[in-house]
Amino acid sequence: MKECYSNNRGIIYLSFFIALILQVMPWPEKFDFYKPAWLFLILLYWIIHTPYLVKIWSSFITGIIIDSIDGSIFGVHALSFTIICYLASYNDQSLYNTSLFQQILFVVMFTFIKDLIVFVVEFLSSQALFYPQIFWNSIINGILWPLLFLFFRKIRRNVI
Repeated sequence: MKECYSNNRGIIYLSFFIALILQVMPWPEKFDFYKPAWLFLILLYWIIHTPYLVKIWSSFITGIIIDSIDGSIFGVHALSFTIICYLASYNDQSLYNTSLFQQILFVVMFTFIKDLIVFVVEFLSSQALFYPQIFWNSIINGILWPLLFLFFRKIRRNVI
C-alpha cells in the first residue's frame, strides 16, 4: 500500500514541477493577461481527484511559490489558493461526480474568484489599477480544463 502512495506522489510532484515550468515560461507582454494559471489548474485537479494525497497545505505552499515568482504581495496567492482549494475539497465528491461541462463551469468560477481575491487584496494594499482583461484567465483555464482532465485521468487510471 505504501508503494502505491509513493508512486502516486511521484506523478503528482512531477505534474507540479512541469506546471511550475509552464508557469514561469515567458509570454509576450500583450498576451500576459491570457496566460493560463498552470499551477492552479494542476492543484485544483489533484485536490478534486486525489484529496487523500493533496491537502489544503499544498495550496498554501503553491500560493507562496506563485507569490515568489510573480513578485506580488507575499501571501495573496496563498490566501486565494487556500480559500478556493478549501471550497473544492469541501465539495470534492460532488465535483468529482459532475459532468465535464459542469467541471468547466466550476473551474471558470473558481479561477474568477481567485483572480478577484488577488485583485481586491492588491487594490486595498497598493491601489492597483483594474483591467477587465485579468478575468480572461478564467476563460482560458476553462478551455484548458478538459485537456488537463482527460490527460490526467488517463495517467491516474494507468498509474495511480
